[in-house]
Amino acid sequence: MDLLTLWTIRHRDEFHILMRDGILRADVDQVDKDFRLAYQWMGKQLAKKIEPPLGCVYPLWAWWRWQGGQHPRPDLRSSAHLPKGAPGVRIEFTIDLSEVLLSDFDAWHAVLNNHYYAPDEANYNTYLHIIKGKSEHEINKINQDSWRNIFISSLRDVDESISIQAVFWELKKSQISDVKFFRAR
Repeated sequence: MDLLTLWTIRHRDEFHILMRDGILRADVDQVDKDFRLAYQWMGKQLAKKIEPPLGCVYPLWAWWRWQGGQHPRPDLRSSAHLPKGAPGVRIEFTIDLSEVLLSDFDAWHAVLNNHYYAPDEANYNTYLHIIKGKSEHEINKINQDSWRNIFISSLRDVDESISIQAVFWELKKSQISDVKFFRAR
């Protein structure tokens, strides 16, 4: 069993649901409609690793390394964790690595924005050459195939400078090791 310590930022209302029900899953109605396709894609990737509980479509998100190896835990003094003024909670918890899919946070934006993921300029230049004369459908396929490269396959050789996010299906009350309430900046 390989346990990871992760941190998730949730609205205080979600924390109360977790305390009441003993479990928290993603609320479909709370997923921004502009992000649904990307979130569904990520959910499908997670489902390849671990079967979702009945009714789960979207995963929950957390940080393994918020700002690289030097700052793994999200700093609540920073903005953009939640809408400004929202009551939030940072939940520290442990979860088995087998239940989590880790990815490079910056690379994830290729999925979020429906773009090709190029790890470097040379790769992007090759991509530009490859897509010449291709149909939109073919380009979309090439883009989506590139997204597989956002995932962290081994914890041993992880670049200490990158931010790493985690997705998982559910958070259980029993997994929690620390809670910090805050108001979003």
